Amino acid sequence: MSEDVQAVIGGMQAGPERVVISRDSLIQKLTGKLLSRVAHSKHHTNYIRSRLRNLARLVMQVRKTDVRLAKADLRMIIAPRYFRAVVESVRVISGYNNQTHTYNTPSLAIRLGHDLRKSAQLLQSTAIEEEDRVTADSAQQFSELCAAEWNNDIAGTARRVLLNRKMNRPSWHRQ
Repeated sequence: MSEDVQAVIGGMQAGPERVVISRDSLIQKLTGKLLSRVAHSKHHTNYIRSRLRNLARLVMQVRKTDVRLAKADLRMIIAPRYFRAVVESVRVISGYNNQTHTYNTPSLAIRLGHDLRKSAQLLQSTAIEEEDRVTADSAQQFSELCAAEWNNDIAGTARRVLLNRKMNRPSWHRQ
């Protein structure tokens, strides 16, 4: 783990999310990628920490959703066979309501989809470098599932909720 990644994770508040992040090598690699993307800007640190906390919450929820994943990390849940457990977990932490088909936090559901795809691509790249064909294929298949199903299962509804909230906002708020 690089010094920059250690600084980002070390500066987080103590809690279950930080424990998950500090033990998850894929989340740490994603942290490094996010930092390099913003040229290690200190102004983006809290934004990156927020994304990491959300991924950690997702990992913790997947552990509760599927008993086979009780000790899973992000690398383990990025597999096609666990895609439905991931979708269900995103719905839970985003506050999805089955009766009204709405989310309490639709932007969280959308952001988690982006971060999952980015993590799957990173896992695939790492596996290719390590010549781990099984993991690379699994990560690619997970990415393909996300591309094919995520909009129908998560993002479409979340974007509709955001649009409805925007349309129902008083006009003096829209400026």
